[in-house]
Amino acid sequence: IMSTIKDTVPIAPQVESGFARNKKNIAAVLLLQTVVFAATYYPQKTGIFKFKPADKFCENHTPADGECTRADLFAFQFAAGVMLVYL
Repeated sequence: IMSTIKDTVPIAPQVESGFARNKKNIAAVLLLQTVVFAATYYPQKTGIFKFKPADKFCENHTPADGECTRADLFAFQFAAGVMLVYL
């Protein structure tokens, strides 16, 4: 009797990809990061609270622009720090 490779080689089980298993968690974390960024950016941009960055981040800022706050820099650093908490 002749056997074929199909009869002798076991077929490995199919494993679901990591992305497919975790896509809801990934979407939730991206949404959380967006909310954290917005929650720290807009209050500073509208003047509810203000943090002055180091002078090197305000080199191109003129007094006519108003106070240099760099709300984008603060919000990015805060949101990135929150995302590193799990480490």
